[in-house]
Amino acid sequence: MMPALVAVSLCGVLIALPDAQAQASETCVKEARAALEVDSPTAFGPEAIVEGPKIIATVEREELANIAKCSQCPQTPFGYQYPEWEHFKRLIRPGDCLMFFRSNPYSWAHAFGSEGYVLVREGRIVEILATKIQ
Repeated sequence: MMPALVAVSLCGVLIALPDAQAQASETCVKEARAALEVDSPTAFGPEAIVEGPKIIATVEREELANIAKCSQCPQTPFGYQYPEWEHFKRLIRPGDCLMFFRSNPYSWAHAFGSEGYVLVREGRIVEILATKIQ
């Protein structure tokens, strides 16, 4: 039996995720990392960041806060990429993993870095929404 996963919330409070949720989270991270490595082996690997699964409302809140820094951008989650985000959300099905990713430092140092969100279903990439590319 796997122990509960312990995480730190945004306000710094330790929380314990139930075993099933912890296992699902670990599975999503492993599947997303593996799928991203297949898609771009040079940019992904142990040094790449893969976080999640994410909740749509949380992603929208965080991205809206990022866009608020740009007074000339549409004040919607993802700003000018809002239509792409809406399309991305329509693809999400129960059991899918919505994950944040940031490619490894090597990719950024060699001008092919990327960051954004990936939708993974049964170990395969369904869609990628890149929020930063180099």
